[in-house]
Amino acid sequence: MQDIDIEQQVADQFLDNLKSLVGNRFVGLRYYSNSADIVKKYNISLGVKKHIKGTGRKDEPNFAFVAYDHNAKHYRTFNLANFKYISFRGRFYSFEDIYNLSA
Repeated sequence: MQDIDIEQQVADQFLDNLKSLVGNRFVGLRYYSNSADIVKKYNISLGVKKHIKGTGRKDEPNFAFVAYDHNAKHYRTFNLANFKYISFRGRFYSFEDIYNLSA
């Protein structure tokens, strides 16, 4: 049970740092897809409120984040365990880079 609490704290810290780093700007995301067994590229934005009708997910998923996929024109949920890196303002950020931003 305590391991889950620590993992949730790590996930929360990562998401807070990610949101403070990129805000609502476009970000290139590289993400490992379990279904296709490859690393996929996405152009995403956090904090997008487009097409929200008040139905669907009401909570934030555990160990994941929701972002708007500009290529597919819909929202996706990305599991943090499959996160590879983001490309933002000419730099690449891994999970560890983003998690340690506040350190």
